[in-house]
Amino acid sequence: RLRKVKELAPVKKNANKVQRTWREKASFYLTSTLAFFSVTAGASLLFLVPLYVDPAISTLVFDFIDNPTLCTTTRREDLLGIFNCSWSSCREGCTSDMYRCTHIYVTYINSTNLTLPTFADITNQTTWTHLANFTELQPQSEEAQLLVNIKGCGYPPSVKCRNFTDLYGIEGAIFPCYFSKFNKTVVMTSYNRDDQVSMIVNFFV
Repeated sequence: RLRKVKELAPVKKNANKVQRTWREKASFYLTSTLAFFSVTAGASLLFLVPLYVDPAISTLVFDFIDNPTLCTTTRREDLLGIFNCSWSSCREGCTSDMYRCTHIYVTYINSTNLTLPTFADITNQTTWTHLANFTELQPQSEEAQLLVNIKGCGYPPSVKCRNFTDLYGIEGAIFPCYFSKFNKTVVMTSYNRDDQVSMIVNFFV
């Protein structure tokens, strides 16, 4: 019986622990560090791709005109409710649901190579009169949606919606703009194709 008890008893492990060499320790810590940075890089990609790369690609796909035309604000709507806010001309933050939104509608001179009039002081009332007269003589588009960028959203300080709506949300306001040749109902106030390409290239290089 005593023999059976000894057989069933767990075998004692060797008390002497195997010491790791310096190279094994270095390999362990290096592997751990690389794994940490890989996870961090993956998380960064998940955050940065929808924030920077996807908007840049979408902007290029919409194929905006290279030279600005002139837009005229026709109306502005400040709406409430998720069903009324499927889009917004500008909002700060791109991930949360919209319960409040601003729709700014414009018409634009339907030309891809317009020579804009040059005036010394665009704040002068005479200048605005000249712009209005110039605009009225040009072929106008159907009503289009004005967006701060292709997604209609962003984060301060690059996107400040109060400044945007105060500047462009006034009926009758006239300003340079860029319409999409892919979808002529989409208009932006600024566009530079090279900037979009550089953003994509710099992200993946």
